[in-house]
Order: sequence, then C-alpha cells, then structure tokens
Amino acid sequence: MQEWNDFGQALHESIVQTERGIHIRNSQIPDISDELDDVADQYEKLEGSKWDKAYHAGWEAATTNEDANKVREQFELFKHSREAEMLGREL
Repeated sequence: MQEWNDFGQALHESIVQTERGIHIRNSQIPDISDELDDVADQYEKLEGSKWDKAYHAGWEAATTNEDANKVREQFELFKHSREAEMLGREL
C-alpha cells in the first residue's frame, strides 16, 4: 500500500488544473515512473505467494459472477447505442 500511496502522491504533486482539464508536468514524469516501477517491483515479489493466489481467486470471483455478467451485457448493449455513437472517440 505504501508504494501505491507514494505513486499517488507523486501523481498528485505533478497535476496542474487547466481550462481544458488537467495537465501532468513533463518534468515530473520520471518521478511518477519511478514510483510506478516500485509498485511493479512489489507485485513481482508477491508472485506465487498466498497473497498472489488470493488476488487471482478474488479477481476470478469478481469477474465471473452474476453482477459482472450483467455489466458485460449492458456494456455490449451500450457499444451499439446512439449514446455511444454520439460520444464517438471520447469513449
């Protein structure tokens, strides 16, 4: 969690609000990238552990249950809707 917190803090410190939304300062990209690398390193250390197995079991359960299937069905319907067409590339 600490690595994710560090990544979030680095990202937060690099974001500037603009008239068009947000901008991430290019000078901060190396810091953000370093923090994200730290997150990836932590995940690699967990491979094969009980936490890795618990994560994969939880992900499987979350993506194959009735609610997930309903979301998948609704997304398919939305992809072919007038609203999706109107959003176009923004989607």
